[in-house]
Amino acid sequence: MNMFDLKFKDNWLSELGGVVEEQKKRKFAMPNIELVDIPGRSKKVVKDNLSYNSIELEEQVAFLPTLCKLNIAELGKRLSEWLIGTEYSQLYLDYMEGYFYNAIVTDISDLQVGNAGVMRTTVKLTCEPFLYSYEGQKAIDVSSATLIEPLTIYNPEREISYPEILISVEGENKTITIYTNRLTFTIKNVTGSCIIDTENRSCIMNNEIHDECVNGVYFPTLSTGLNSISVQANSGTTVKVVPNWRRL
Repeated sequence: MNMFDLKFKDNWLSELGGVVEEQKKRKFAMPNIELVDIPGRSKKVVKDNLSYNSIELEEQVAFLPTLCKLNIAELGKRLSEWLIGTEYSQLYLDYMEGYFYNAIVTDISDLQVGNAGVMRTTVKLTCEPFLYSYEGQKAIDVSSATLIEPLTIYNPEREISYPEILISVEGENKTITIYTNRLTFTIKNVTGSCIIDTENRSCIMNNEIHDECVNGVYFPTLSTGLNSISVQANSGTTVKVVPNWRRL
């Protein structure tokens, strides 16, 4: 039986003296499709729902007495504080080499003491269908990119990415226009700092939602390969792009 480590949120399982006690595996996200029977046709018709199904993981976890010095009550408390939550968090399995899932824990089985004092539980997680690269979490400063001299960003993955755009301005009620692959995206009345979440199509300014500041239905995306990006804004404006490279 293979054993490996995992990191969820900001903590490693091994910090509690635990290991994942099973074979390493790679699950695949499948398209969300339906096969529909049509009278008079022998072949089923594919109905594409334009999304992918979530990935379900079930990890068998063991806490070895040589590594874990907590009793069952203390360990249970630490596990609940760490794993239980209502938002997706980063999940990294130590054999995934540079990629992570966005996951949420959906079930933790009873923690039990077995032979030789080994404590075991099963942790179930639901993951978004995509693997995200750590490289794609690094912010790229595009503040100096202009229409005359745009910046080129290369998407190394085969999936379109939905970047996070970080903006800070000097002064109040500023307007910023971002051109991505010749498509225009404008944010108005920016004061202080704001975050554009292109996947959820929202604008968060100074920790409050201000979707009314976003002009138009288009939100920037980064296609596979080369992408051209430029910025039109007042001096003192900083614009950074976190590309969120992803793959299936």
